[in-house]
Amino acid sequence: MDSFVLRRCATLNEALVCNGFLQNQGILSTIDNEPHACNDWSVVAALGGVYIRVPASQYDQAKQLI
Repeated sequence: MDSFVLRRCATLNEALVCNGFLQNQGILSTIDNEPHACNDWSVVAALGGVYIRVPASQYDQAKQLI
């Protein structure tokens, strides 16, 4: 399944809130880099943030929600 990055978040907490909101709306979103952010938050900036990824088929709907 193809997927796209919908949003880049500065913190894991921001990503968790966005991801929870999207999933509550029926979007099959996931968080990239979550294990890294959980284990060593200092690497989040080096990784460019924490990314919210959604399926290509739900990208437009998710973009409107966020």
